[in-house]
Amino acid sequence: MRDAQRAGDGPAGTGLAALVRRGADPRPPGRLGRRDALTGARDVVPGLAAARPPRRRRPPARQRTGSKFYETDDEVAANVRSLLEPLGATTTPVPTLSSGQNVTTPGPTYAAVKSTDLLMLAGGGVAAHPDGPTAGVQSLREAWAAAVTGVPLAEAARSRASAGERALLHAAQKFGGA
Repeated sequence: MRDAQRAGDGPAGTGLAALVRRGADPRPPGRLGRRDALTGARDVVPGLAAARPPRRRRPPARQRTGSKFYETDDEVAANVRSLLEPLGATTTPVPTLSSGQNVTTPGPTYAAVKSTDLLMLAGGGVAAHPDGPTAGVQSLREAWAAAVTGVPLAEAARSRASAGERALLHAAQKFGGA
């Protein structure tokens, strides 16, 4: 098959794949619409772009802590606390935390919600542990135990390391809690 005529192309390279390879916009000219002068958004139907609701903006970085989600730490803590409140005869849901969970998060989480009745999804906090995933799980358990007893992470890591268990220390060094 010739280079100009690949699978998916029309005869002699006139199909969609050929147009995209050449940098041409494959949409028919009547469907391109015009660009909104303020937003730069394509306006297929005149006036439609101006009628769209504004996109939700992320809060400024000073209100977030490393998470890719929109809520601030205070909002997340309030959500967790509200999920732990009884709601009639229904089964209480399990608050689930994810994104950026590692040994540095149990302390602030416990301080904010005063509960361990939650689920922590710590993929990177386990898999990225320098000593492997088993040590990652062990270090998270130790970080939660320290949080519940009110022991600072760095102190707990040094204490565990002096007892010969270095998983928490290595995790704290890796994730910034040592």
